[in-house]
Amino acid sequence: MIPISRVIDKYPNIADFFPKEWFESELKKGDEDIHLLAKQLTFKENDESSLVYLEHVERCLDELKNEIRGHENHFRKLVHKQRYHGILAELEIGLMYKSMGFEFEFEPPVQNRFSDIKITNAETEIFTEVSIRKGPSFKEKEKIGNNCTISEFEIRSSQKFKSKIIKESSQLSNIHPGIFALVIDPSSIPEIESIMSGFGFGRLWGKHIQLGLDPSKTVKERVSGLLIYCNYT
Repeated sequence: MIPISRVIDKYPNIADFFPKEWFESELKKGDEDIHLLAKQLTFKENDESSLVYLEHVERCLDELKNEIRGHENHFRKLVHKQRYHGILAELEIGLMYKSMGFEFEFEPPVQNRFSDIKITNAETEIFTEVSIRKGPSFKEKEKIGNNCTISEFEIRSSQKFKSKIIKESSQLSNIHPGIFALVIDPSSIPEIESIMSGFGFGRLWGKHIQLGLDPSKTVKERVSGLLIYCNYT
């Protein structure tokens, strides 16, 4: 197990958002209830994957200090298990924009509401809505003997993506260009074609054309680009 004191000492930015008392409280919870960041401490002290994960979160918080300033209340919600993945995704996309040299800000106001990120390219303001999607579930099909199980992916349809896309893209501006950034778990990679169809993009299959779904008026008006982002960390 990785000692809490080691995390607090080695990762000061994590310690600022996740204090010692928070870790102590989380580590008393069962596997299903524990926060993902705290769960990293339950593995062996020399577990490489846990250390890489902690370093990744620390880097996001450290390199985005200036951009986080003024929005601390929003980012302190990282401590909530239900909000953690979505807010971390905003940090990851923000860090990607910064590494590309863009000026950007978190939580920009847009038409009486707030978007997730705004980048500025020359004089053009481009708003980004960040969403997360986890991979398809496994559906048990058949059992052989007592131990061996045959399972197959239960892939979500394009239509299911479409409804979520319409809802979340409504946070974008209908005046300025908008990017829909979809942060996916590696297990969602098989669903990329369904995601593309959900946005109304078509694919060529030999002599046959698979048409995408009509992306709806909302998506057509507000989404200028789709960014699919996958971080194996």
